[in-house]
Amino acid sequence: MAIFDDPDEHLETMYTLWGVEARIGMIGTKPFRSEFTKRVVGSLSCVRGKITPNIYHAGGLAGRTTTFVFFDEGPATIVRNGVEVRTDELFIWPLSVDYCSRADSPYGYRVIAIPDEELNKLFDEPFFGERLRPSAESLTYLRRVHDAAMAGASSQDSLMRAVSECLATAENAVKIKINNRVRTILRFQRVVENNLHWPASLDYICGTVGVIERTLRRYCDDCLGRSPHDYITSYRLNKVRHALAHADPANAQIAEIAAYYGFGDHSRFARLYRGLFDEPPSVTLRSSKNDGPS
Repeated sequence: MAIFDDPDEHLETMYTLWGVEARIGMIGTKPFRSEFTKRVVGSLSCVRGKITPNIYHAGGLAGRTTTFVFFDEGPATIVRNGVEVRTDELFIWPLSVDYCSRADSPYGYRVIAIPDEELNKLFDEPFFGERLRPSAESLTYLRRVHDAAMAGASSQDSLMRAVSECLATAENAVKIKINNRVRTILRFQRVVENNLHWPASLDYICGTVGVIERTLRRYCDDCLGRSPHDYITSYRLNKVRHALAHADPANAQIAEIAAYYGFGDHSRFARLYRGLFDEPPSVTLRSSKNDGPS
């Protein structure tokens, strides 16, 4: 099992996990913790994990793999491309397709990643952002087979049969497309990433993204669950936390690191930081991993 308390470290491991090159961004919206376990079964990959609330963007992934994602029971609201995904549903997404997601509370998830050449042996049409609602019996069976796979007691054929049964018994099939809303959000995230060190105005951001402010606010609310300003602030705070967690406590200056990421008012920064991470920045610095330059 791998455990992470830093979104950036979580993502670095995910690059290796899926064997892809990608543009991915992620922020924790509370103190971050992620744990997951991977098991390879034949040519498939199975993952089971738990993660705290987050906002997650994946764009430009290069990979010929389709992921089948389903979630453990719980109170979390999980939204992908502005569409809520329920715990009694199966979410299908190719690694080569952009998406954005958010979750409002901790959740457990399971993944079966199937190379496209294996899927093509069973299905004529490619999947593209499908949200399916299988029968309760077939989804229960898929969970049971997945549990067995994670314990090293299930075969690739068993997993493929369980997935096929879920697809065969699905009562609905909703395509979650890459529309203008999602493309706008992905462009917005890239603008934020490219302007981390100075407070770009919303007018500048809207002009760069190519939408009016009202549209950007609506899209951010739909996909991210927060305003553009709140997202930018959270994103920068996450970057400060990452820097503090890898800094040398004997030499690092919190105010300098905060200013580097656009927080010129130290008192306001400290208040925002404690509000998001439930600890002052000095505590993060004192517990630094200090494994060299990040």
